[in-house]
Amino acid sequence: MENKQVSNGDKLKNAICYIPLGWVVLFFTEQTKSNVLMKHIKYWTALFLAFVILRFIIAWILMLPISGLLSLVYIWITWFFWYKAYNWEDINIEYIDDFEKKVKDNLNDNTSPDKKEETKKEVKEEQKKEDKKDDDVLDF
Repeated sequence: MENKQVSNGDKLKNAICYIPLGWVVLFFTEQTKSNVLMKHIKYWTALFLAFVILRFIIAWILMLPISGLLSLVYIWITWFFWYKAYNWEDINIEYIDDFEKKVKDNLNDNTSPDKKEETKKEVKEEQKKEDKKDDDVLDF
């Protein structure tokens, strides 16, 4: 993130994402969501889902008594992300970003079959142009 002048309101909005249900309020009430705010909402959602899934697996399926320890780890990670978000420090989790990109690409590919046909036609036309260029060059 850039180290430009950031208002305390923007810092607070980013930090509120890591408070339980804080992201819901921001997601539905904030009129203009910045990319940074959406990134924090996305990261908290992924963090929370991972915690719920792990807690379910450990506590209910494996019946291990370490779910309390998992809760403490979750609280610490949430506090760490809150601190970084409030101080406008950059947080990048490549796994989440890559997963989001793959999902968006798949959604774009599946929702518009016309675009697929258009891109296939464009690729064929470019290939024909390249073939013409290759034919124009004289080989000695």
